[in-house]
Amino acid sequence: MPKSHTIDKAGIASVMEASVHLLESDLTGTGAAHGDLYLSFVPDEEIGLLGVRTMDMARFPVDYAYTLDSCELGEIVEATFNAGHAHIEITGVTAHPMNAKGNLVNPILLAQDFIAQLDHTQTPENAEGREGYLWVNGSSGNQARATLDISIRDHERTGYEAKKDLLRSIAEKLADTNPRATITLDITDVYSNIEDAKTPDNQQATDRLLATMKNLGVEPLPLAMRGGTDGSWLSAQGIFTPNFFTGAHNFHSIYEFLPMPSFEKSCLMVQELMKHEG
Repeated sequence: MPKSHTIDKAGIASVMEASVHLLESDLTGTGAAHGDLYLSFVPDEEIGLLGVRTMDMARFPVDYAYTLDSCELGEIVEATFNAGHAHIEITGVTAHPMNAKGNLVNPILLAQDFIAQLDHTQTPENAEGREGYLWVNGSSGNQARATLDISIRDHERTGYEAKKDLLRSIAEKLADTNPRATITLDITDVYSNIEDAKTPDNQQATDRLLATMKNLGVEPLPLAMRGGTDGSWLSAQGIFTPNFFTGAHNFHSIYEFLPMPSFEKSCLMVQELMKHEG
């Protein structure tokens, strides 16, 4: 039997309601047959995947999984960013302005030089669809030390790796031209693109989603998400984890809302996915 899973704070109500229906039907003997089901509830990826990364995978022996995270009625997410974080530290040479000439190495100006070598057309405010970006979203500095934090995003693995290589190249060139400064670059992979984990063996996860939507009269709306889900991390662990809708709109804004008819369809999706046999 296929084993499946649903996860996300936004979909807790749908998952729990569907679970109640399943348990009641099991007790009365009126329910459809189903395989083994595993449910997990963790804080969502906005806190840096600190929830899903703590899961004991030995207690989660599933063939594939589902997340319920945002998305309007019909949306399916099988493509997310490959995501990384770059932290740059620059240590300069301090000197009093009275004898700074030939001695002072200003780390703040070196940080500015680093940023200036990035392609300013490849930033979040200038990208859309499957276009990746580098986002300088943190900086600090004084006369002795400066730091930069950069988010790295790209749907394509080759583009993601190229962006990491670009940052390494800039750091190396900056170090070569400023030998008295110390420049360190640390790149951390955060999560991967869900679609890279899709194989013929786990294709049934997608097939079941599409079949369930058809049965419920929901038009599928495939979406290449400009972000990630807990499923991005799970997929990188070998558990293909597409995401489907809760029915909500305008997530992470003061205008967020959830139409009840869409919410009910999301709950029905969970119920039907729980029932299906492989």
